[in-house]
Amino acid sequence: MGNYKVFNNIKNLFFFTVLIFLNIILFSNKKNYKFDHISLKDGLSQVSVYSILQDKHGFMWFGTFDGLNRYDGKNFVIFKHDPDDKNSLSRSIIWSLLEDSDGDLWIGTIRGGLNKYNRITETFISYKNIKGNNESISDNSIISLYEDKEKNIWVGTLKGLNLFDKKNEKFTHIIDSKNKLNRNNSRINDIIEDDNFNIWIASDTGLSKYNKKTGNFIYYNKFSKNKNIQQNFVSSLFIDSAGIVWLGRRASGL
Repeated sequence: MGNYKVFNNIKNLFFFTVLIFLNIILFSNKKNYKFDHISLKDGLSQVSVYSILQDKHGFMWFGTFDGLNRYDGKNFVIFKHDPDDKNSLSRSIIWSLLEDSDGDLWIGTIRGGLNKYNRITETFISYKNIKGNNESISDNSIISLYEDKEKNIWVGTLKGLNLFDKKNEKFTHIIDSKNKLNRNNSRINDIIEDDNFNIWIASDTGLSKYNKKTGNFIYYNKFSKNKNIQQNFVSSLFIDSAGIVWLGRRASGL
């Protein structure tokens, strides 16, 4: 009996010691985060930052209300529209950024179309809507950019979704001819692809799923008969590891 008590006390002491040790480890791993404020005095071109990207070379890119900013951790290089230079940015309001799998940097502007950055010459090629040309981009305000698994570039504009052919530099307007309301021809806020190669589209008229193989759309909004959502304006999308689609909505939560 005495030996049992000694053994039990030793066991309890062991577990108590382990518990203290684990708490020490957890406490020592606690991080005190520090936020650095980068502002105009540090070289940022404008304080309203709409998009952020880190490229394959390690540079940070910031799209602002007045200029595209490249940051190396110490210094900024600012790119803006110059009306006297056709190779400059087509407009200085930068809303969306994308670096594709080929390393090309794409810049979406407001009312200036889509821009492609040339790293060697530090110049830009712009793609704008041309009235009457169905192979030009559908609108000059670029809200979202996405590259799918097949290296296609999807461009969401203020007036619909576009698929961009990099090789031929042509745009295809993704329009649902079967839907009289043409719900996908609206502001495209976000674009994402699932594991089945479906393109999910967040817009101000709800959520859409586009099948690239069949060209068919399925709509989810407050007017849908099944699986309706409470509010149409969908601002952002994310698909988690379990395949669940998360929707961020304006003034309506997740």
